[in-house]
Amino acid sequence: MSIKPMLIAFEGTECAGKTTAMAQLKKHIEDTYGVEVVVTRAPGGTPVGAKIREIIVGSDHSEMSKTTNALLFAADYRHTLETLVVPALKRGAVVITDRINLTMRVYQNTAEAEALAKMNDKIVTPDLIFIMTTPYDVFVKRRDARDASLNNARDYIEKDVHDGYVERYVTYADTHPSTCAVIDCLGEQSEVIKEVITTFTRRTRA
Repeated sequence: MSIKPMLIAFEGTECAGKTTAMAQLKKHIEDTYGVEVVVTRAPGGTPVGAKIREIIVGSDHSEMSKTTNALLFAADYRHTLETLVVPALKRGAVVITDRINLTMRVYQNTAEAEALAKMNDKIVTPDLIFIMTTPYDVFVKRRDARDASLNNARDYIEKDVHDGYVERYVTYADTHPSTCAVIDCLGEQSEVIKEVITTFTRRTRA
């Protein structure tokens, strides 16, 4: 069996199970197709990005404006695309990324963020985007149940902010059906992973 080089993104709200789903999809692709799978994230997918991530998600910079935040995110993602994603695709690898430009569009929701996202989209866009969100009460329960060291400033948000993110993600998915796949994250972990792999298989064979 063969598979073409592709960029697969996982997007959504926090504590929706993206990390586990990414790891299992990586294993499935490697075991099934025997190709290289590169995993990255935004922000923080490169050494330069790791420094930018400390600023974006850290609590020491809460005074940062949405525009400044978007500029930093866009710079990180552009660097990741140019130095990691594009080279990997050229050598035939599959790239799985935890977040892309869509995070900037949803979380910042400004004209500046949209303009920056469009600039990065000119480099490469995902072949498939898994969108994973949960209701606010599930998010809070999962957040509080995990190791607190895994949390950052954006994990402590109000319900209206979280619900706004979910609404924008769903709207994006509805308007981009050929690229996006919304995953039900409320079932057992094994069922969520099964849905991700089944969706991936169906979409790549289409």
